Amino acid sequence: MDRTRHRTPQLSEKPERHTGRYYAAYRDDDGKPKRKRFTKDRKESEHLYHLWLAERSNPDIEIISRQAEADKPVTDTSLVAVSSAYLERQGRRVRGFDDDHKRGTVNQQTCDDIRRQVLTIVEWTKKNLGVRFRSTDLGSLFTVSEYEDMFLDFTKRWGPSFVNKLRQRFWDMVRFAAREPYRVQLSLTRDDVRMYGGNDTKPSRRALPTVSDLKKILKAATHRERTWIWLALGCAFGPQDIARCKPIHFDKHNFDLRRGKTGVDRYGPMFPRVWAQLKAYLHEHPTKPNDLVFTTSDGHPIVILRSKQSGDRAGKVSYTKSSALRNAWVRLLERSGSEWSGGFYTLRHLGGTAYGSRPKVSVVALRDFMGHTSIETTNRYLRAVTPQNRQLMAWITKSLDSVE
Repeated sequence: MDRTRHRTPQLSEKPERHTGRYYAAYRDDDGKPKRKRFTKDRKESEHLYHLWLAERSNPDIEIISRQAEADKPVTDTSLVAVSSAYLERQGRRVRGFDDDHKRGTVNQQTCDDIRRQVLTIVEWTKKNLGVRFRSTDLGSLFTVSEYEDMFLDFTKRWGPSFVNKLRQRFWDMVRFAAREPYRVQLSLTRDDVRMYGGNDTKPSRRALPTVSDLKKILKAATHRERTWIWLALGCAFGPQDIARCKPIHFDKHNFDLRRGKTGVDRYGPMFPRVWAQLKAYLHEHPTKPNDLVFTTSDGHPIVILRSKQSGDRAGKVSYTKSSALRNAWVRLLERSGSEWSGGFYTLRHLGGTAYGSRPKVSVVALRDFMGHTSIETTNRYLRAVTPQNRQLMAWITKSLDSVE
């Protein structure tokens, strides 16, 4: 029986009444209902649950492979071979339940999500490309039209978030295949194909505010909100960065904040305007070195993000997000009278672009400043500033270097 067609077992919301242990209900290959029991601790049970799912999914690539025509030889550089090796590599990155978050490692749940994304791509290829799925070199497996057909189909079946993850996973496998020992180059690039689904048909530039817009917003902002804005412009902090920062992360000369999103070291210079603003705020709101600088009135973080896997379709994730910063930002834009209505995260991009526009800022320094894991992502901020935005960048740079 093809287990890839089974509904994904879900971890129970409550423990069993007679054992006190969390469990996942599923059916075996004969259709008989069973339960896989874990521990009485919810967090530990989640780790063991995702580890169990990964163990159940291990044979899936081989199952799909065996279902292809057996009379066609499997090449060493086929999608089957590359995807199997790719998943093995992802499995080696999984850290232990009690291990610290180290660069390059992932938790078991993330590895399980990656496996589902890979299997989704492999299953579509096997179903729609037939025998070529098994016998054709990955470098010549997809044409432009077939790639676009695949993501057009994904767009009809899933939401933008999961389509984006599938696209990211596809091109990450392509980069993996280009290395030793495979050294396979796909016959098309991302510039050759249309981007169906996801956020936009084509990547769009964020609408930037004018100098007048920023002045209006800063004038209408409270002391707390102005501190957020200068942290975004001077340190390239996004909402979650601001929600996590503590006094210990800053001094007069530098900031040092490990990003929760990427898990990489992140540091950079502390500009005079940002330090003066933050120092004044901490003087009015004294905070212990290891406590959060910004919290809600009842002491909670100003941004809380939780995710929960649900449903019987791979990648169907529901998010619960509470952001006091976002709500305050919307109200600030309304009372400022500014015609610009962009999100707060755009200020992070402004801060990165302004820093990258400074003389002698290298791509490595900008990567550490932004907290990126990929130089390719960082390179976007080193592009020449367009004439219409040059005045904006000059104003931001001058303001950051002054305390007036």
